[in-house]
Amino acid sequence: MSDCYAIAGKCIDQVIAKKGTPKSVVFNEKKSKQTKLIYKLVIESLKYRSVLQELLKKSQIGKEIKGEGRLLALSYDFLIGDGLKNKKYLKIFTKYKSVLKNGLTLMKVKRKATCNEDLLPKDVTTHMPRYARVNLLAGKTAKEIEETLKESFNVLKPTPESFVQTALEMTSKDVLVDPSLKGLFAFHSSTNIADLFLNKEGYLIIQDRASCLPPFVLAPKEGETVLDCTAAPGNKTHQLASAVGRKGKVIACEADPKRFRLLSSRMKQLYAGEIVESKFQDYLKIDVTQKPWSDCTKIMLDPSCSGSGMAHRRIMQEQDPKERIESLAKFQEEALLKATTFPNAKEISYSTCSTHDRENNEVVNAVLANAQSWEVANAFKRVPKFCEDSGTNTLSLEPFSSATNGFFVALLKRKDK
Repeated sequence: MSDCYAIAGKCIDQVIAKKGTPKSVVFNEKKSKQTKLIYKLVIESLKYRSVLQELLKKSQIGKEIKGEGRLLALSYDFLIGDGLKNKKYLKIFTKYKSVLKNGLTLMKVKRKATCNEDLLPKDVTTHMPRYARVNLLAGKTAKEIEETLKESFNVLKPTPESFVQTALEMTSKDVLVDPSLKGLFAFHSSTNIADLFLNKEGYLIIQDRASCLPPFVLAPKEGETVLDCTAAPGNKTHQLASAVGRKGKVIACEADPKRFRLLSSRMKQLYAGEIVESKFQDYLKIDVTQKPWSDCTKIMLDPSCSGSGMAHRRIMQEQDPKERIESLAKFQEEALLKATTFPNAKEISYSTCSTHDRENNEVVNAVLANAQSWEVANAFKRVPKFCEDSGTNTLSLEPFSSATNGFFVALLKRKDK
């Protein structure tokens, strides 16, 4: 267990330093029987980070245990979790037991909390569902997958109006059919979708609800040629491939060599290798007048962003420096403006997993000021009843509001001549 705290501490430090998500940093570590335990410890320690930091300030324990991540993991288990199981660290924490335990009790009294979870912000305590999308290229229909799921789960079919409430109240025995996004299923947060036969055989693809939106909004038709500007790891790329079918083509760009290899291998594994043409290419350096780029009629751009809409960012209650947001927005403007120069492109979807308007509507408006042959089209018509109309024709989701991560999608359309 001592090694468990060391690994958890290292992972927490990486997440705090924005070097990855909790899931990515934990599963990048050497696999062991403790991986699931470490992941839980990382998530819970980050969730209670502000609470633990306030309590730790009242003691001198930080002078004896170095490293914020390790201290958070140890203090979580000592005060809130299953109990500290390392004798060396338990001896240290015992010296500060009265200060820490009394501090936690006093905090609950002041905040009128009846349990530890009451100390957390409401959106942190909300258990968001996990999602999986039907792989239409694997040979089974959504209806066939639904029938298979009925063998192990209660399959529920809420209306668009009741979906969010049903999703937040579902149990581990339930699966929901998404009423707004065809072929998407919602599972309880405790369900390990990766272990399901349907996922292992490639019939289901794990993908967040919000992440599925751009291909639905872009809505390419069978036989079209579509460009995915920044494609890896390829979930949205695969969605596009499912839409255009074997008569169409998806050209997928990725400039990072490691991510390019991941993209290429995933498309082959998920039966999209004949449809997706993966390119080891910096999208910004494309000559749009040359084939195959000049053949693209629709473009999907999902560039790097702050990720402020991601649930794990809310768990950590993170905020981004204005300088970073501005730098990202300038890059996003350059990338979106580039998309408007493709000669045969008729529609562009622009998306981020950010809730900062500087990365969203402001980017779109800045680009349209310089690309006057383009305009914003109504994205809501492509995903009716998914969420309330924002009044801007763009989709803007706050985390948890649609039982998913925060997200933004705009649909740009070339004006009729």
